[in-house]
Amino acid sequence: MSTDFKREPCFWTSTTPGYNTSDRQRTVMRNGKMVTIKFPQRGHAGDYEDRRRAPGTRFLWMIDHHGFEFAHCLTNAAAHLDHTGPYGQHMMAKARHFGWYQPGQCPCALLTTGELTRHHIVSPDVRAGTACKPGSYSYEDPCPHSLAERKARQDQNKAVQDERESKMKNLATKGIEATQALTEKLVDTVTAALADRAPRSKGEK
Repeated sequence: MSTDFKREPCFWTSTTPGYNTSDRQRTVMRNGKMVTIKFPQRGHAGDYEDRRRAPGTRFLWMIDHHGFEFAHCLTNAAAHLDHTGPYGQHMMAKARHFGWYQPGQCPCALLTTGELTRHHIVSPDVRAGTACKPGSYSYEDPCPHSLAERKARQDQNKAVQDERESKMKNLATKGIEATQALTEKLVDTVTAALADRAPRSKGEK
């Protein structure tokens, strides 16, 4: 067997139930509920008897502009290990453009460094706040500013969705009313036509 095979990262998969489950999802507590978070598979190195996760950063957990946490890929394949390449740089530029940030970061600090701009910030507490002390927050224990910004983004997204649903309901209601009016008009027309065709008794003109 070539020794190159043992050194090259590869993408492991199998039809066996539960295979590499820990590399594709994890179960955590969120707001008092158990939730399963799925994320992209990562490359492995070694042979079948000695497989191990390949080094490198496949993705980063980030909070998007809607306030939801997701796995932001920095490589375009499980066996692609260089997250600093053109693809990774493009994806980080995309994150900066939309104002995404990692749950373990303080938005106020990111404002100070210029990684976030004021037009990205939704929470007034973050706009008026000062950066938290480095080391006082982490992914497992986000700072108050991170939580406030996430909630503000989620509330804003909910307001947009509620408005959209309201407009759709209004359109649906208008459609129902128009259909009902058309049906009533059609019924009146058919009733009048049938009345004209009805046989008349003697003496009726």
